[in-house]
Amino acid sequence: MAWVRGGAAGLLVAMAGSFDTIVVWILALIAFLSFRDLGRRETTELDGSGTEDWTGWLLQGAFLVILAAAAWDNRSSPTSSVYPLVAEAFGLALIGGALLLRRRTQEAMGRHFTVRIQSSPGHELVQTGPFRVLRHPSYASLGLLALGTALSTRSLHALLATALVWVPAVAIRIAREESFLARRFGAAYQSYAQRTWRLVPGVF
Repeated sequence: MAWVRGGAAGLLVAMAGSFDTIVVWILALIAFLSFRDLGRRETTELDGSGTEDWTGWLLQGAFLVILAAAAWDNRSSPTSSVYPLVAEAFGLALIGGALLLRRRTQEAMGRHFTVRIQSSPGHELVQTGPFRVLRHPSYASLGLLALGTALSTRSLHALLATALVWVPAVAIRIAREESFLARRFGAAYQSYAQRTWRLVPGVF
């Protein structure tokens, strides 16, 4: 099932880019690997609330839209560039930072780093690593990945998809997750929330 899911995501992105350029194929490969991994992980995780975690699907769909949009804008190779490699280099730097942040988030959460919103036996409120500043560093890393993808591929449509599709999707996901954590940890989570930021330090 995970392979089918990954294959479907990769095919959709490749079709959006008309199977045309190396950028399109790279984006299709990213879609395949990402969604295959998500499918594999979800089969081993249970939703702690006992219901289907539809916000996870919403967030995944939003990221797939970004990849497809970037592929669409890269159906043909650019003939010229006013600022060669500047946007691409900045975008790749954001992607590198996103992967580092996600890695540190995974290390801080340990076995509690899951795809679904859930609570397992012995689950503690993590306040170390990136969680000292951000309540949702994993989603912050995904935001950097989305923005980095748009910039590194010079895709206006991917940038618009990040703002108009991914941001609302992650806002819904965060609201659901914070409600879950407030019920699970009560006053401890409220106290933690008062001294941290959701996604962007000093902004939000």
